[in-house]
Parts: sequence; structure tokens; C-alpha cells
Amino acid sequence: MGTGRSGRKEGWALIQFACPSCKATCSVDDQFKGRKIKCPKCGARVIHVRDNLVELLTAGAPVAPPPAASGGPPPANPPTEATPVATAVVPHLVTDFVRKDESKQNTLIVAGLIALFAASLSILGIAMDVPLLAVTPVGIALVIAAVWLWLRKKKHAEELEAKLRARAGAEPTPKQ
Repeated sequence: MGTGRSGRKEGWALIQFACPSCKATCSVDDQFKGRKIKCPKCGARVIHVRDNLVELLTAGAPVAPPPAASGGPPPANPPTEATPVATAVVPHLVTDFVRKDESKQNTLIVAGLIALFAASLSILGIAMDVPLLAVTPVGIALVIAAVWLWLRKKKHAEELEAKLRARAGAEPTPKQ
């Protein structure tokens, strides 16, 4: 495969989409399908859904209107027929983290912040020689984790029960 005018290998697919925030037409390599993408024009974060359909995650900055024609010198970089190329927001070292949906990411972030807060208070309690301050944050963090796990287990049990009821209702009863 050779390279085309844009320096891309021929035969590679491009995903073209209109940014939902600024309406700019963007292109991104097909390796980013289903991933989070950043609009190069306004900085909006979008996620590729399928084909040329994307969903807006966070809006970008408003794009400034083009300057009025003042008869001055032409711009240094004249516009070309190429569309702006969207940049992926995802560093490749955190691929597994990014593949998780937003709610799982938020759960991991909150859990990390609680653990950091508990560890900081415990270290402060040890440094100040206050045993209650050294032990209490860890205990509270463990209670929070236990309640969260219990609620999650209860939710999954209810979902499984609903699936079993739906499956039992959908299966035809054997005639004897």
C-alpha cells in the first residue's frame, strides 16, 4: 500500500463526522471507532457511535467568527480541501480504563479519592500520635466499600431474578 497526498496509507478508512458542538467536518482514522475523540476546532469531546454518527460528551469552546475582510494580506495558511483531523483524547497506556463506560470510570475515580482521603487522614493521625484519627478514616472507607458492594450485589441479584422471570415467561411450556 502506498501513501496518498495526505501522507496516509491508501486503503485505510476514514471516519468523517460533523462536530455536534461547532458543526465542523472532521476526519479520524477508523482505528478510533467507538472511542472518545476531541474536535480539533472547538475542543469538544465526542464518542464515535457508528459510521459517521457521534455523540457529544462535553461541549467545546465557541468558535470565533472569521475576521472581516479588510483588504490586508492573505492569510499565511490558505485553506485546503482537507478537513481538520480529529485527535484522539485517549492515551494508549490507559486503553483498558477507557474501554470502561463512564459510570465505571466515575466509580473508580470516587473510590480512589476516598482511599486517598482515608490514607491522608490516617498518616496525619499517625504523625500527630492520635490513634482515633489514624484508624477511623480507614474504618469509614471500609464501611463505605462494604455498603457499596452490598448494594451492587443486591442490584445484580434483582437483575438476574428479572431475567429469569422474563425467560420463564418467554419459554413455551411443553405440552404433554
